[in-house]
Amino acid sequence: MYLEHYGLKKNPFQITPDTDFLFLSRSHARAKAYMSYSIWKWDGFSVVTGAPGTGKTLIVRNLIARLPDEVTAVYINHTRLPVKEFLRSFAACLGIQAFSAEKAELISRIGDYLNRQADQGRQVLVVIDEAHYLKPAVMEEIRFLSAVERKGRPLLNVIMVGDVDLLEKFDEPHMEQLRQRVRLWYSISKLDKEAVKEYINYRLAVSGRRKEGIFTDAAISLIHSFTDGTPRLINILCDAALVAAYVNDEDVVSTAHVRTALEELQWDKFNGKNVLAQKISHSPSALTDEHSEKKIPPRLRISNQGLLMAEFILDRDSLSIGRADTNDIMLDDPFVCDFHAVIHKVNDKYVIEDLDSLNGTYVNARKIKARALEDGDIIGISSYQIKVDFSHGEDISSSKSLKSNGGSDSEVTALLNPGRMAI
Repeated sequence: MYLEHYGLKKNPFQITPDTDFLFLSRSHARAKAYMSYSIWKWDGFSVVTGAPGTGKTLIVRNLIARLPDEVTAVYINHTRLPVKEFLRSFAACLGIQAFSAEKAELISRIGDYLNRQADQGRQVLVVIDEAHYLKPAVMEEIRFLSAVERKGRPLLNVIMVGDVDLLEKFDEPHMEQLRQRVRLWYSISKLDKEAVKEYINYRLAVSGRRKEGIFTDAAISLIHSFTDGTPRLINILCDAALVAAYVNDEDVVSTAHVRTALEELQWDKFNGKNVLAQKISHSPSALTDEHSEKKIPPRLRISNQGLLMAEFILDRDSLSIGRADTNDIMLDDPFVCDFHAVIHKVNDKYVIEDLDSLNGTYVNARKIKARALEDGDIIGISSYQIKVDFSHGEDISSSKSLKSNGGSDSEVTALLNPGRMAI
């Protein structure tokens, strides 16, 4: 609906894998290079892992599309099958008609096929996507097949691709023999803030956009914060933000459009529980709920123009606030100094100190140089409000509803512990 408005020829942020949109960050490029090397060397077994949505399937499909003619590639992503059904599926992908065959016959016919391919000077590669769903018995059969050799060279090359849970399966004691066969282990990383910008502009360029600038730098910082650099989530959020800007007949996507998209996507619960759940922590110094005696950490509730953008768990003795991306809380705003303020713990109190900023730091609408913080205080930095919450409230990691009754915390879009965060 917005393609013509932005000068695009195709949807830049579709979530279905399309090899035309493969963006090779440093991590993705290394993963592809390692897989290509393992095929060239024909060394038997490789394992590639990464968090959901990091682009593993896209890399694999791009790799398969560019294999030399002498390699027969089989792609399998139905991995929740028991042994017999998996072998039947594998045989069918090889063109072997064996839907009624039993296990022994299946293994024999697959072995015959591999030998015939070797006689013709061909190599067979099987790429198993979603490999973290494989049953242990299936993984053992794959080991047997990968062990079939001729003159010291394996007849079958295997690349397993899956989420990080796949590594836990390999760590099981009964997987020792399979683990020893793996020649290559590689984990794909998520995108950092700079790579997110490159990723967004790359997909726009592939879609026909002739120049950069649809997304402002501040909007990209916000997208990075709420997607944690996961390509699939970046696609979803960017698409919704483009729609929000298009509806307002605007040519540039700003932070306001990203916030509208977050609200439309209802990512308050989704993001808090899934995307950034690993960043929620409970420190030994956290407060204690007087009823349950469960430790509840102090929190900073960060809002901008009425939208609560994040809950920041205060579990360290010092944290910095500013525009530079090395800060613990990064406020991407031209009126915020690179290093604007710092909150540090003095005895049992948290104190906020202004770092000689140009536009000042405020607590409860009063400009301060340094001030001990109390429960309910509102820190003002440019257009941001940071509410101090030392109360014995509900544990946010188990809260069913994260919405407050109004004020500057009317919506929740993320939960974070100290660590670099862009707002």
